[in-house]
Amino acid sequence: MRRLLPLLFVGVALFASAVASATEFSWLGQDKVSLTLPKDWRLESASEPANGATYRLTTADPADGLLIITVARIPPGRTLDSDQIKDQLLLLVAQRGLVSIDLTGCVLAPPPVIPNSTENNFAPLPLKSAQGIGWYAQFTDPVLVGKAAAPGNFKKVRIGLVRLNDHALATVTMLFNDPAHARVTEMMSIAESLLLKEPAPRPSPASP
Repeated sequence: MRRLLPLLFVGVALFASAVASATEFSWLGQDKVSLTLPKDWRLESASEPANGATYRLTTADPADGLLIITVARIPPGRTLDSDQIKDQLLLLVAQRGLVSIDLTGCVLAPPPVIPNSTENNFAPLPLKSAQGIGWYAQFTDPVLVGKAAAPGNFKKVRIGLVRLNDHALATVTMLFNDPAHARVTEMMSIAESLLLKEPAPRPSPASP
């Protein structure tokens, strides 16, 4: 049974509209994570360990897909440019067991062969983030190709990384069956809407 963490819902601001809603969550006690959710999408569960927070988003129909977003701290003093994010994305998909490749040097050109997917290579695409820079890659489970969709067993996955600012990195996981489905477009729009809002600086005390 998935456990909901009610404490994370404290302070959530929801602004409903006919099409989408902007939803904010406290992140590490100070900043706020903002996501624009299309109609019918909801937060299924959330967790907030010491280093960040994870949000699981679904619709009422589990077959529509599952979107998981984790926002974590970037270690102090570390910087990530666009190419380094690609490197980290390749490491991430390998660590998750989605691919089987030689990561020596993590060379991105030519694309490494990925025998565990029907795509057979690592071909990252820009993730058009509202804040920061990001990349994602899509993979297909060859075992499920040509088979009927089964509940909770998705044929495709998109994995993305977005550097939101100098101290926060978001990991985006999208699970689905048909990339042409409208729900996949909605998942991309949610990921692209991701913002990390920092508190406004307090005004300096007036000089006497």
